[in-house]
Amino acid sequence: MDRHPQWPRWLRTLLQPSVLLPTLLAGALLAFVLSISDLPQVFGRIREISAVAVLLCAGCAVYYLVLKGLVFRLLLHGLGFPVPWRPFLLAYAVGEMTLQLPAGTYASNYLLSRMGQAQPGRSSAATTVLLILETVVVMAVLAALGIPGWQWLQPALVVLIGLHLGVMALVVTSVALRRRLDGFRGRFLGPIAHGLLDLVNGLRALSTVRYLGLGTLLTLVYLTGLGVGLAIIGRSQGLDLSFQQGLTIYFAGLLVTLFLGSVLTQMGLIEAVGLGAAQAWGYGINEGLAAVLGFRLVWIGSVWLICGTLAFLLRGELKGSVGDGVQEPPN
Repeated sequence: MDRHPQWPRWLRTLLQPSVLLPTLLAGALLAFVLSISDLPQVFGRIREISAVAVLLCAGCAVYYLVLKGLVFRLLLHGLGFPVPWRPFLLAYAVGEMTLQLPAGTYASNYLLSRMGQAQPGRSSAATTVLLILETVVVMAVLAALGIPGWQWLQPALVVLIGLHLGVMALVVTSVALRRRLDGFRGRFLGPIAHGLLDLVNGLRALSTVRYLGLGTLLTLVYLTGLGVGLAIIGRSQGLDLSFQQGLTIYFAGLLVTLFLGSVLTQMGLIEAVGLGAAQAWGYGINEGLAAVLGFRLVWIGSVWLICGTLAFLLRGELKGSVGDGVQEPPN
């Protein structure tokens, strides 16, 4: 029985420990980062960001969202889900807006299921592959470019790339794993195991040169928008921030969030790790934090404005949704 039936559903969701605790931890981490800086100087630098820089950074966000959406749609097609544009855009927009929240990564899959467009377990393979592609691309770029003073980073990343690819190859080729998952029964373990089996089958369907090769290329292309955006904001604050520096600073923070996305939110984590990378490039605490935090504010604001507008315009797609009863495509 619901102990708080009068509370709105969104509030009950936010108060769940799996959401509340990571959010509080992220807030504490961001507060710590702010506490070690000169806040008046940091916010003074953020106020120096010009309107032109904001518009250019927003343009980078559009570039990022369009190309990432094309990758996600490509992967859904590979799973046998030719989702119409309107429900796809709604699910994608909401998913991008919830990336800052714990487990918000799979919000798009939930909405596609609610609208009767994609079976949830199998469609989550598209999001999982997208996360894997982003993780491998970020590691490869950091391994190629490096960060001054972090000599341990490049060899560690080479090993991690090998581990990622090896684990994925093992998962998609293991007949024993699929048989074991298919053999689970019970009211609790049975549905979980069969959901994981749907995910594994989806990963197998997408493990081709067409989807992984094209997906990797497009992922590399759209992720460069982050480095360009950070460089634009940093230069607007008077820093001589290059594209390479902007890319590695943001990728360092992004990599940690990709590894810990289900434990902590992006908020606070990217700022903390990005600040460390900025200091490695020779920038002071206030300079580095102002650049990273200023970029994050402009970027998140741009994404929310674009995706929020889309979600509002397409909200009618949720009316009369059929829930989770989607026919799964054949393997």
